Amino acid sequence: MLTRILAFEYRYQIRQPLFWLATAIFFLLTFGAITTDAVTIGGSIGSVYRNAPFVIFQILAVMTVIGTFLTTAFVANSVHRDFESQTDALFFSLPIRKADYLFGRFGGSLLVACTVFLGVILAIVVGSMMPWLDPARVGPFLPGPYVQALLYLVLPNLFLTGAMFFSLATLTRSLMYTYVGVVVFFTGWGIAGVWLSDLENRTIGALLDPYGFGAFELLTRYWTVAERNTNGLTLTGPFLWNRLIWVGLGVLILAFTYLRFRFSVSARRPRGRRRQIAEEQDAAAGGPGVIPAAAQLSHATALPVATQTFGPATVRSQFLHQTRIETFGALKGIPFLIMLFAGVLNVVGSSAVVDDLFGTAVYPVTHLMLQVIQGSFGLFAFLILIFYSGDLIWRERNLRMADMTDALPVPTWVMWASKLTALGGIVFALMGAAMLTSIGIQSYRGYTHFEPALYLKGLFLDVAPTFLFLAALCLFVQVITNNKFLGWLLSAGVYIMGQVMPAMRLEHNLYRFGSMPNAPYSDMNGYGHFVQPMLWFSIYWGFISAALVVLAHLFWVRGSESGLWIRLRESRRRLTGVATMALAASLLGAIAAGGYIFYNTNVLNHYRPSKVAEDRQAEFEKKYKQYERIKGPRIVDASADVDIFPETRGVDIHGRYLIRNKTTAPVDVVHL
Repeated sequence: MLTRILAFEYRYQIRQPLFWLATAIFFLLTFGAITTDAVTIGGSIGSVYRNAPFVIFQILAVMTVIGTFLTTAFVANSVHRDFESQTDALFFSLPIRKADYLFGRFGGSLLVACTVFLGVILAIVVGSMMPWLDPARVGPFLPGPYVQALLYLVLPNLFLTGAMFFSLATLTRSLMYTYVGVVVFFTGWGIAGVWLSDLENRTIGALLDPYGFGAFELLTRYWTVAERNTNGLTLTGPFLWNRLIWVGLGVLILAFTYLRFRFSVSARRPRGRRRQIAEEQDAAAGGPGVIPAAAQLSHATALPVATQTFGPATVRSQFLHQTRIETFGALKGIPFLIMLFAGVLNVVGSSAVVDDLFGTAVYPVTHLMLQVIQGSFGLFAFLILIFYSGDLIWRERNLRMADMTDALPVPTWVMWASKLTALGGIVFALMGAAMLTSIGIQSYRGYTHFEPALYLKGLFLDVAPTFLFLAALCLFVQVITNNKFLGWLLSAGVYIMGQVMPAMRLEHNLYRFGSMPNAPYSDMNGYGHFVQPMLWFSIYWGFISAALVVLAHLFWVRGSESGLWIRLRESRRRLTGVATMALAASLLGAIAAGGYIFYNTNVLNHYRPSKVAEDRQAEFEKKYKQYERIKGPRIVDASADVDIFPETRGVDIHGRYLIRNKTTAPVDVVHL
């Protein structure tokens, strides 16, 4: 029975769009890293072969970190699917052993995750055969490193993370708590990495790294280029002990899951005071399920007739009421509080870098703390948005209440607008927590010059808008894909592509979703002239986000029928005059704002990606390096009056230079 359940789980999951899309994304990322210098995974390849064993180990190890979210989706869905579809009672009543059920589900989903990494290996093999690569940079095909990478890096890492989050999904029977565990795990791993890097004993740090990066670095840190091109991995020393420790922990987690899992669907009975109150109420009512006499008498009394009103006031009341339910339901939930606490710890751990700036001790001033928040809280906040976008949109369907709520006399826009507002409330709650944490850090370190106005500007005018745009994107993706896991993957893919595109020389903010120009803060004039372009890009992405929200309204699932053709037919019905005007205004506004931005960045000014600027600088150095030591006149004295006008970005300079030929030979050529 174990093998049959395992085979069923494997066949089921590889037929899902999530598997094929994830395999395609992993293949393309690895293929780009092998065939170009624009994409790097775990660092640049350097002077070794592009298919060197060291490169294979490094890429596959880093991809297991990225694949943690994917592995969690597979293993969590394998067991949660039964609870969500309410088929757990059927399975638990069959003559199936608990071990067969649990380990069959886990083994099948883990095998699916491993299959995705076959796409990574295929990308390395195929990429190293591309004709545009320099043959001198490609080594011979060696099957051994691929096998070693799978056995020593991929399988142990996937087994450990899969066991942890399979256990969470199985024991809590909640996807949200499972992904809370993912966020907490990554937060702890990041903070631990900062502290362990300062340890004098590198061996201890290597043993405590769950992904084995520290042990791998110890094993390969003194390899020469030739050794990186030919050497394989050997299970010795700290690397062996690291693998044994963490694989052993995964086994213990699975054993704990097996012992604690209840192979039944019996509901939990209330405990303590709640149970006592319930028993007293039952006794007063004549026993469970018995209607009291007073209630029976009052039941016969005629009820007053309710007045039905469906005007604008009613719709407004519905929206406010539903928004309150969605927002406070998310903010007061234990999963959000856990993730919020993990985010606060992440800010505290990352603030350690503020104490030192280029070797000089500095105070934790506000604009430096804002940089810490942007660096440590950005990815964290986006992960929370991804998780809650799926949880809020799918909540009624997961609770089997969608048919009832969809039949209520509530406009469709109220349903999605309340959930989008709740996502916005999550963003502002995160920003507020980050601000209070930063002020607490400043106070703890003796810096009391708090600047709440600067915090509000930096967080709610610079950082928060990007997350609000991403919230609209997550809502749109969840609605269009109509698949929670696929929506999570695509949303994360858009974020990752936004980070990868600059390496591919595609860094214009007009096509990187939600991106805006940097707005560095200066004590001289604040954010200065950077505010205007930041506002224009906010307007531009705001219009695009509005268009996405209108499209989400058109394709919003309402009812039991959620097929694509049915939703297309329903979208045509919902495309009323108001929806058409909103979509047209959003698109026209985006075109107008984008055109104005393009005119300023590409017509009035010369737009150059950073890579192009670096290439031009390299060409400049190659062209003029020959004149570096040419003898010529030197400036021996200078006097200048400089007036700086920060408000207008102007400078007025008056002065003189005294130039003298300090050589004995006449100067026949002057280079300027």
